[in-house]
Amino acid sequence: MIKKFISTVLLLSLVFLNIISAQNKIDYGNQAFILNKMLDKFHYDPIVLNDKTSADIFESFIKDLDPYHMYFTYKDIKQLKAYEKKIDNEILNQSDEFLLKTTKLFKQRLIDTDTLISTLLQKPFDFYENDTLIFERKDTIYFTDDKTEPEVKWKRWLKYQMLYYLYEPVSSVDSTFALSTTELLKKESEIRKKIKIKNKRSIKKILENPMGYENYVASIYLNAIANRYDPHTLYFTGNDKENFKSGLSPEGLSFGITLMENDNGDVYISQLALGGPAWKSNTLHAGDKLVKIKFPGVEVFDLSYSNLYEVEEILASSPSKKMEITVSTANGQIKTVTLYKEKIRLDENLVKSYILKGDKTIGYISLPDFYTNWGNTNINGCANDIAKEIIKLKKENIEGLILDIRFNGGGSMKEALDLAGIFIDEGPLCIYGEKDGKNSTEKDFNRGTIYNGPLVLMINGYSASASEMLTGVLQDYNRAVIVGNKTFGKASMQIVLPLDTTVNAYNISKKEKEAELGFVSVTIEKFYRVTGASHQKIGVKPDIKLPDFLFTDLYSEAKYDFALDNDSVKKRVFFTKLPKLPVNELSDLSQTRVKNDTFFRKINKTYDSISKLYANDKTILLNIDSFRKKEKESFRFVYNLKNYSTRLSLSYSVINNKYDNKVLQSDDIWKESNEVFIKNIREDIYIDESYNIIRDLINLRND
Repeated sequence: MIKKFISTVLLLSLVFLNIISAQNKIDYGNQAFILNKMLDKFHYDPIVLNDKTSADIFESFIKDLDPYHMYFTYKDIKQLKAYEKKIDNEILNQSDEFLLKTTKLFKQRLIDTDTLISTLLQKPFDFYENDTLIFERKDTIYFTDDKTEPEVKWKRWLKYQMLYYLYEPVSSVDSTFALSTTELLKKESEIRKKIKIKNKRSIKKILENPMGYENYVASIYLNAIANRYDPHTLYFTGNDKENFKSGLSPEGLSFGITLMENDNGDVYISQLALGGPAWKSNTLHAGDKLVKIKFPGVEVFDLSYSNLYEVEEILASSPSKKMEITVSTANGQIKTVTLYKEKIRLDENLVKSYILKGDKTIGYISLPDFYTNWGNTNINGCANDIAKEIIKLKKENIEGLILDIRFNGGGSMKEALDLAGIFIDEGPLCIYGEKDGKNSTEKDFNRGTIYNGPLVLMINGYSASASEMLTGVLQDYNRAVIVGNKTFGKASMQIVLPLDTTVNAYNISKKEKEAELGFVSVTIEKFYRVTGASHQKIGVKPDIKLPDFLFTDLYSEAKYDFALDNDSVKKRVFFTKLPKLPVNELSDLSQTRVKNDTFFRKINKTYDSISKLYANDKTILLNIDSFRKKEKESFRFVYNLKNYSTRLSLSYSVINNKYDNKVLQSDDIWKESNEVFIKNIREDIYIDESYNIIRDLINLRND
């Protein structure tokens, strides 16, 4: 689940960068001008273009192009800094002089670096010399005019990568580090080849980007302008807009393959979507290893030494609906198949429900996204789907319900409001703050609830936006016990508009069809809890906190540059709270279990150990013996975390409801994914503790 989330987060970030079609020549100066006009017109808190904001855009643009100062020289930056406080004028005058100059210079540095990598990796490195690498960007410096400086820096960076892959985990800490230094260095030649391919491919992906190199750089520039307003104001093309929607929909365009990575680093097909393009080809099968990918008009992507993220990145970066995929079967046969994207059901986005059967019968529902029908009345949104699952579970006589919105980054706010209405009889749900200073209250006007029994809501640091709105409502009304870790801290709403200064935000269907310059996702409102408070930048705190082994405090809204500030509104909103929940008693019982639990104790200990290991540690030692010692310690923590997150025994079984059991008999693909999901639930110690908490809640109510 964690891996899927991280992959999802990395894929969405790439989608936001793929902005402009390579088909037509774009006037970037005009495009930046229109973008600024749109943002000034619609953004909740528009910026003033001046020397300060110009410098901010400049820094963001250069940072996104060259985050670790590996390409530009000190002389390059000095040259480009002539525009640092002139970007505001460039935008207002519809000029692309700065962009074009940067694009040309960056291209030359990429070419230079490609040559340098080939030169440096012609022969082995000395892994016994005492060398170091400063890893944090803020502590790095740009190359000086001395031609030896790029060589020194890239040599250290390549050496670090080689050391990292030398000690790449095999199956356990002991087996990884069982080999002697001499035995490890026998793998040096193969790893050096791997590092060369990976680094040169990274440069090639920029120079030969599917949308065109110039358009790729322009996309980063335009996003630097948009992101200066706030981190969630973004710009993308019509194709990327559809990809964005697919990520928050129960249906989407897909080739119908799910990928995984094995211990050898091979990326293979783990699952075919029933009825999808790959399934209908009758040629591809689960277990086939990916060898090559080819899109129309683009060179073949050789996937040798590619990891799962890199392959998914390649798939996401192409706007093409056609793909030639070459695989190696289990018996070594090489096959090439042409696939065309089709609209299929995206099971990973759908609501799923199960029964936790122990001394208490508890319903469990997982909600990965606040998906909606996006104008398709034949598709239900997530609120409707959850209502259906609750009805199924109630027929099984559940005594309580766990709703899991961990890793749910948000989506449709309307679906979140509708979902809150399932659990709240009636009343205000949240307050919207608009650009003109006006505040409005969103209410649930529907009397009655679908479920009014004991409820636990599971959250973590990756629960954001619509997830946080739902959490705040249920907490303010005393409707649910909130369990987990503090949420992300995003309390803003966005709307996707075609880039057109004549557009009306509430009547955009015709403009969407005519859009040529792309789309902008712009922040138009902030939302507040019914108390008037905001969780912007601070998140929603759980009633019962559990140990966090994901370091979610390192990933939050407050970490983003230009995030909107936290504030509150004084609008008077009257709502009727439900009787206070016994959160103090429940928390005491939970904390006692956590303190006495071997798994949770080890998670806390490991968290502290990793924090100490890397506290204020900005320098990496590149001597093989020093590197080996630290990596062994670090890997042991990682393996321990993996083992500690798995329960060896549970006080309940995980089963399907009677209705789903019937459906499973005729859906082989769902049956396979269902088994995986049940296994994940059984091994999740946080679900186990949530079960214990809701059991305590039921017992306290019955006392």
